[in-house]
Amino acid sequence: MTDSASEKIDLAIIGGGPAGLTAAIYGCRAGLSTIVFSSAVPGSQLLKTDALENFPGFPEPVSGYDLLEKMQRQAVKLGAEVREDEIIAADIRENTANNEPEPDASKTKLFCLKTDSGKTIKARSVIIASGAVPRMLGLPDEQRLLGRGVSYCAVCDGFFFRRKPVAVIGGGDTAVGEALYLAKLASEVHLVHRRSELRAAASLAEKVFASKNIKLELDSNVVAIKGENSVEGIYVKNSKTGIISEIPVSGVFIAIGQTPSSALFAGQLEISPSGIIKTDNRCRSSVPGVFAAGDVADPLYRQAIVAAASGAKAAMEAAEYLKEIH
Repeated sequence: MTDSASEKIDLAIIGGGPAGLTAAIYGCRAGLSTIVFSSAVPGSQLLKTDALENFPGFPEPVSGYDLLEKMQRQAVKLGAEVREDEIIAADIRENTANNEPEPDASKTKLFCLKTDSGKTIKARSVIIASGAVPRMLGLPDEQRLLGRGVSYCAVCDGFFFRRKPVAVIGGGDTAVGEALYLAKLASEVHLVHRRSELRAAASLAEKVFASKNIKLELDSNVVAIKGENSVEGIYVKNSKTGIISEIPVSGVFIAIGQTPSSALFAGQLEISPSGIIKTDNRCRSSVPGVFAAGDVADPLYRQAIVAAASGAKAAMEAAEYLKEIH
């Protein structure tokens, strides 16, 4: 991956969510030339959050958009460059050389990244904070009806279902948050969960129980989505009785978890079968100089504050790594 017009920087951060932007803040404070590649939709998962009530420093709920906007402004003020570019190719194998003769071998240890605009970036260190994408149900009509009633983002698409019945699939914090948001807009919300209890935090679950227009469909799985040109309903199978019933809805919001955005690095880093980039407790990947933070490296918590904290750790470790090889 060569380009005569390539740029050389200290730290390349892939991802513009809370992990990536916090890493940029700490990277700049450490004196590193830093670029954040946020892709077309920076921090896309957090952008779907209408109201965060558990991010420190915000006594009133803050939207994901507002939080990210403040983080980005802070990073830029400190000297980071944020580009809405997508990294489409990466050579981050250990001891990647830049094909330039150097007397000190450590100086040739550059990681090469190529953007969708055709530019090549050569970075002395990399933080992968690419996040995760929504997991799909895998039903035959799911993709066919995407954008025609099937959605993975209530904040993005909820407005189109005002005073209409909808379903939310899932039982964790994300699904419950989606249901609570939609309850303000839709005529009724069917919250479909495969288990007998919600997995969401108790404070969120209590709000669901108190809502007058959220109906729980527990021990249930969606087996089909009904509709020709748009969603007309879902077929739900109760795992205890085996009975399949039809629920008329105009929208289906799927929130059953996430798949880490790590495919670009397959074969170059150690990655778990589920797609999580393996790191130690210092955010170090299997390749020295490459770090991972946020949901792409978090199989458990997947919270904005945890992602931000890991971004800070990754940047401090990157700065320490660069000191050691200087």
